[in-house]
Amino acid sequence: MEDLPFPPQPDPRLAFLKSLPVVDLSDVKPDDNCPICLVPFDAICCEPGEQVEIAEDEYIQCAGLTKLPNCTHIFCKKDLVEWINTSHGSCPSCRDVFLEFPREEDIESSDGGEYIPDDDEEMGTDYDYDGFGTDGDVYTEDDLDMSDWGDAAEEDDYSFSSDPASATNDDDDDSDACAEADMSGVLEPQP
Repeated sequence: MEDLPFPPQPDPRLAFLKSLPVVDLSDVKPDDNCPICLVPFDAICCEPGEQVEIAEDEYIQCAGLTKLPNCTHIFCKKDLVEWINTSHGSCPSCRDVFLEFPREEDIESSDGGEYIPDDDEEMGTDYDYDGFGTDGDVYTEDDLDMSDWGDAAEEDDYSFSSDPASATNDDDDDSDACAEADMSGVLEPQP
């Protein structure tokens, strides 16, 4: 006998959306708003509904108000249908999970097109192979030895400190680190 593939599983959203209750305007404060679109409930109840496709050849009427079963938060049905259609299975207000979606890796198996590094590849090394911003050489972490940088700092005649107020330039002994800037060369705006 031939092995047949499993029949496609029904979309869990379909049954859930069809089971959502209709909330009457008299059951809520009319001046409260939908937490998703912020439209007042009384305005939502006055709007004509529309048919929204939730699965292939499956439509649901999106009019009025509805509420979630566990947390009982109330939303306009149109926004909640859109929320669920985009694979959100938790309440937009409190994140209470009301619908579990199968994970993608559970649904699809590998098609062999993924990149899987070899065991002997060195991970975590970032080499600059394109040479952009360099003189064309490829640099490694060993090239970045900064132990000899102390001599370069002394050649600039600057002394460095963790205290910004103590920073001085040895070339200009009369300067004060906190002195005001000379603004005499600043141009005045022209009329």
